[in-house]
Amino acid sequence: MNRRINKRALANKLLKVASSLVAPSVLDGMNKQKARRYVNNARTIVSFTFNKLPEEVQKEIKNSQKKAIQVLNQVRSKLNREFPEKKFKKPVLDGTDKIVINADDSAEWKVISGIEISLYPIFEREGGSSSPIIGVNKIDTILYLNFPGNNYEKLKYFDGNIPSSSKVFSLVMAEKNRMQKTESLTLDKKAIRQFMNQQRTWFEEDDESENSISFISREYGDIGSETAGVKDIKESKRLQKLLRNEFVDLKIVIEVVDEWVELIITVKG
Repeated sequence: MNRRINKRALANKLLKVASSLVAPSVLDGMNKQKARRYVNNARTIVSFTFNKLPEEVQKEIKNSQKKAIQVLNQVRSKLNREFPEKKFKKPVLDGTDKIVINADDSAEWKVISGIEISLYPIFEREGGSSSPIIGVNKIDTILYLNFPGNNYEKLKYFDGNIPSSSKVFSLVMAEKNRMQKTESLTLDKKAIRQFMNQQRTWFEEDDESENSISFISREYGDIGSETAGVKDIKESKRLQKLLRNEFVDLKIVIEVVDEWVELIITVKG
């Protein structure tokens, strides 16, 4: 048998949950997936109950929305001046707490598809956690970057204030430059692999990190006595010289451990 839903009771329950939301600093202890789930749930609850909040509380939240939109409008103007060939869209208010600007899909900005400021009101209550909301103590904000594939990354948490447009712009540009640098390092490693494949060497790729790649051999080493082979050492020196002639921005180190000879190639940042 279907039960009738008591809409007033449901609204009150949602409001109670919304009023007890904690500051978003709790996200720091969560993994990315869990944190995103928490944020989405919080947004849903606040969106459902916004019109049930006291008028003064709604006014404070709306004022914060306006300020966040103003900030992102200024960021948008700065980005369009910095990259006149790109067209960044106007900030959009999504629900009650999320303001987003999206970049047009382009080669320059393919690593970032949007910028978001999320608002988190910390409510003031008459008494305990179950008491009615009477105001807003502060509105914390988090700056997110949106990457292709609908993936969000928390960039910065601001305690009790909305950051200036200059702060947001500098953070976004720093992250963009960091990501492009990482992408550049990846491209360099591809070139190194291609170059090594052309050298008719028996050294094989062994390990890779963000800015380095290594090749290793014990082809002519003595496993029993754990000593490196002379031919392996000579080959590593030959490869080191060739790589230095081909790539000017590499640090190349030869390491000998037991019978292993390793060529460690680091891309200079």
